Amino acid sequence: MLRKALAEELSLKIVDAGKRGIGAGGEVPILVTTVGSFEFGGLRLENIRAHVLELKGMDEKFGHRFYGCVGYGILKDFKVCIDYPNREVMLIKPLENT
Repeated sequence: MLRKALAEELSLKIVDAGKRGIGAGGEVPILVTTVGSFEFGGLRLENIRAHVLELKGMDEKFGHRFYGCVGYGILKDFKVCIDYPNREVMLIKPLENT
């Protein structure tokens, strides 16, 4: 999921999927874009489809600039280890035959 303002700043093509979703503020259009490349935790992904949302109020809620979040579609192929004291997230690719 990607903040709409960031998608616009990056000049990403935002497409209305022709569907509607329900959010805290009521009905919203479902917008999508394709991110050419994305790096996270030492992992580089290319041509990632992302939902685009306004995300109003998230900066205040989290206490810092909120640009989006990484979801199940990306994390499902990894063991995700969170080191809270050191504020680190590790993505571990499981061995194929385990």
